[in-house]
Amino acid sequence: MKKIFSFLLITCLTFGGLSAQGYVKQYYTLGWQMTQPVGDFSDFANQYSLRGGYFDGKFFLKENISIGFNLSYDGFNEEKDRSTYSVGPGTVVTASVYNYVVEVPITFGGFYHFRKTTDMIQPYAGLGIGLNYITEHTIVQDWDIYDDQWAFIVKPEVGMYVPFGATSPFGFNVKVAYEINTNSLSTSQRDYDYLQAFNIGLGITCLIR
Repeated sequence: MKKIFSFLLITCLTFGGLSAQGYVKQYYTLGWQMTQPVGDFSDFANQYSLRGGYFDGKFFLKENISIGFNLSYDGFNEEKDRSTYSVGPGTVVTASVYNYVVEVPITFGGFYHFRKTTDMIQPYAGLGIGLNYITEHTIVQDWDIYDDQWAFIVKPEVGMYVPFGATSPFGFNVKVAYEINTNSLSTSQRDYDYLQAFNIGLGITCLIR
């Protein structure tokens, strides 16, 4: 978690330094995020997650170009059918298996905005690159097999802002993102590599001019 706090500190210093140079247009969004695992990730925990959220900021270098950051949270779980599971050397258990995953992606990115910040509908597209922190629990009866790790993540994103009014500093944000990361999950039965997921985010945005 120290890396998360370090990231936030560096972000604040970076954006604060740019603001001091006269760049003032900034978007900050706080929202709810829904996520569907795909590929190997869905084999481990296929439940559509409604337990997510995100905070991001975009900082305009030009009218249509911004850089920004994103901090997200997602929680997943799934109950598997009864199976024989190895929980240690020479120890196997036949029982239902519960898989739990929490991930915290942290990315920096660049974005192109197809309309001006004064327009009523402002679509954009961009790409974020960073780190993904993940915790994994596999629970079999009284055994909790736990792991946590950091890995690389790439996150393309499209979305749009809709201001609440022509002069309002607040608006609505909707976005769709696709995340690919190099995290891996393991059980005694198989490994799950290169986790992927779709995100849909709905948030409230504040524009600082």
